[in-house]
Amino acid sequence: MKSKILCTLTFICACLFLNAQDNFTYSPAKPQPGDIIKFSYTPAGDLAGNNKALEAFVLSMNTKQPEIVDIKVARNAGKWEGEFKTDTSAKLIAFGFKIDKNFDNNKDNGYLVPLFNGDQIVPQGNYAAFQIYQMYGEELLGIKADAAKATAYLDKEKAAYPANFNEKYLNTYLSNLLRNDNAKGTAAIQKEIENTFKAGLETEASLNKLSSYYAMLRLQQQMNYFNKLKAEKFPSKSKGIMEYYNEFRGTTDLDKKTSIYNQLMTDNTIKSDPSFESFSQFLMSQLSTELIHKGDTKGFEALTKNISDNKTLAQLYNSAAWASYEKGTDLNFAEKLAKQATSIAKAELLKPTGKKPSLVTAKQWAEERGSTYASYADTYASILYKLGKYKAALPFATDAAIKYNDGKNTNINETYAKIAEKVLPASKFKSIVEGFVKAGAANAFTIEKLKNLFIKQGGTEQGFSNYLSNLEKEATLKLIEELKAGMISVASPKFSLKNLDGTTVSLESLKGKTVIVDFWATWCGPCKASFPAMQKMVNKYKDDANVKFVFVNTWENVDNKHKNAQDFIKSMNYTFDVLLDAEDAMAKSFQKSFPSFTGIPTKFFIDKTGTVRYMSVGFGGEEKTIKEVDAIIDILK
Repeated sequence: MKSKILCTLTFICACLFLNAQDNFTYSPAKPQPGDIIKFSYTPAGDLAGNNKALEAFVLSMNTKQPEIVDIKVARNAGKWEGEFKTDTSAKLIAFGFKIDKNFDNNKDNGYLVPLFNGDQIVPQGNYAAFQIYQMYGEELLGIKADAAKATAYLDKEKAAYPANFNEKYLNTYLSNLLRNDNAKGTAAIQKEIENTFKAGLETEASLNKLSSYYAMLRLQQQMNYFNKLKAEKFPSKSKGIMEYYNEFRGTTDLDKKTSIYNQLMTDNTIKSDPSFESFSQFLMSQLSTELIHKGDTKGFEALTKNISDNKTLAQLYNSAAWASYEKGTDLNFAEKLAKQATSIAKAELLKPTGKKPSLVTAKQWAEERGSTYASYADTYASILYKLGKYKAALPFATDAAIKYNDGKNTNINETYAKIAEKVLPASKFKSIVEGFVKAGAANAFTIEKLKNLFIKQGGTEQGFSNYLSNLEKEATLKLIEELKAGMISVASPKFSLKNLDGTTVSLESLKGKTVIVDFWATWCGPCKASFPAMQKMVNKYKDDANVKFVFVNTWENVDNKHKNAQDFIKSMNYTFDVLLDAEDAMAKSFQKSFPSFTGIPTKFFIDKTGTVRYMSVGFGGEEKTIKEVDAIIDILK
């Protein structure tokens, strides 16, 4: 009892972060940046009672950038103990505890430890907590995004350090307010616009402010006007990243693209830009792919000969090799590139030359390198297969599909299946592909290979159908179990939008149906990649009056949003019921109820009572999408 009273009265700030968890203790009670923090942890939540080795790490919210640092822990009397030396620039740290893929997220509060200067949390400490609850926590610590909690810490930062806050975080504050309360956010931004006008538009900074405010409100015309005014009043002496990007994108002439890239690489004024490295690699990748498609192997070799970073080189080699593979030309050159890419990736896997990326653990980094090698090995194996070098291809296909993906990557399994069919004894081939099917990682091509063998060995069409159903039963049950475990129960935000035909579609009008709401945009590559699978789903359920698909076109930045969406849908011959979220109001309302809805494509599955029961983010391939949508509809029906 004494310890709880002490915590409440003396260490109230720290307890607000930790939610007074008895299973985690640390000292000193008010650590400062640079201190060594000793801690004791007893597994709880999803880790309770799990005796496997614990993976412990710290997410350190440092001044320059957040960083994940692995921690050594030792068991003592049923508890895990360790220590961590904080960085002198750290603003807050969060402990992460994990076994296999399961986190203990402390009931979605996390194990956050504030850092102090005397009795006060250091500047940017509460802002760091905002960042965790808003963006970093879900992926790195298993904490669900929580808009209300994040906003509370943003408000604390503003209250504690108002001058510093307005200088550093005003735009973040306004964007967050707009996202959580459109009316309040719009009013606050309009007030800042008024203040900016009153202060005068004599500086470049003032015009930048206006552009950013109008961008938040998605007022494209106004934003463009003030960007143009800024360019006229304050002409830049050198080109920036966006100028280079627009020039590169604005021409289809390969020689001009090459000239733009060469100009970028010799422009010393832009190399200090933080995004220079990633941007230059992006342009190089685009250019190298176009050179390969054109068949200009000499141009490609000239472009890449001065690259000193092996990982960048391997990435380009792999991309170029795959482009040649898809085109079916220059396969000998593609083989050479793929071999080099695979060799580099294997060397990096075994003995990395670079520094660990800041936001992964050592284990995750090793897994990422394994995934990269598997991807490159799959490319190499595919090219060798196309060249008829089946035996040479098999070891790389085996590495890619089985050693580094555990037979769970559907597309890579396809590569393995077509190669193994040519090389392995029938019994071994059959056994491995059966495993793919049982794992739910066999597409139509792989299943067809299994069927060919089944028929060849004397089986019948009906016999194979029964055989396949038995194999798939395990995967289907596992999928349903996983989907049910991920089910939620949140009242759907109300919506009422017009579709492309001008008909109003509302949540109320869809009551009594299972509704699949698919948010998308014409600029979104994964959205468009998912549409062939979604068209198959629309076709399958078109005569089922109890199932309704709506495709919400949102987050567009074009003048005529109706024409933009309609032209795309017509050009692809899709039969979707597209709702126009022209003001992004529907997306914002869903974001308010589901803070982890930060990207597209995202699908919400709504049951007959108007309750969201499942949220699916991203696109994982056609087979996976079809199986997932089918299974969820069955569960909800």
